Amino acid sequence: TIVQTETIVLTAAADDRDREAGTIEQLLVTPIRAGELMLGKIAPNIVLAMVNMFTILGIGILWFDVPFRGNFWVFTWLSFIYLFSGLGLGLLVSTISENQKQSQQTAMLIVLIGLALGGFIFPRYQMLPVIRMIGNLFPLTYFIPIARGLITKGASIQVMWEHIAALIGYSLIIMGAATRAFRRQLD
Repeated sequence: TIVQTETIVLTAAADDRDREAGTIEQLLVTPIRAGELMLGKIAPNIVLAMVNMFTILGIGILWFDVPFRGNFWVFTWLSFIYLFSGLGLGLLVSTISENQKQSQQTAMLIVLIGLALGGFIFPRYQMLPVIRMIGNLFPLTYFIPIARGLITKGASIQVMWEHIAALIGYSLIIMGAATRAFRRQLD
């Protein structure tokens, strides 16, 4: 949840800050494409988020003696996809927001709703089907069972394939929507 908050809020703030400062116009006169500009905007945040993910994991294992029973490389790969989806959601929020204050408020609203409906605070099996469907709009919904399965149970990809496929699909859809909204914003 810390990493989800970080990826959504930082990415949303950075894009709006560039727009308000006028640096986005300076970038538009360069020969880079919209996809390259987006990648350049999220690359530092994904590195920072991966460092934070490993720090949180290390503290859990070393300080709190949480056993890590799964495959570390599978966890790293799936964490990268999860972070990528959070960054895409942050970019989408920033492109549909008019200013930095609005994007920060929208990002925090998304984070709080994601925490409540993603299975972190309340178990999803007790939610109404409509509420579960709304919870599917947040990447944390898919990553919580993956993290729990890999870290505490040592679950294999075959056991978690539905959550993994949903997370990959979510990442592709949200990044596609963010790219399309970003291109419209640049035009």
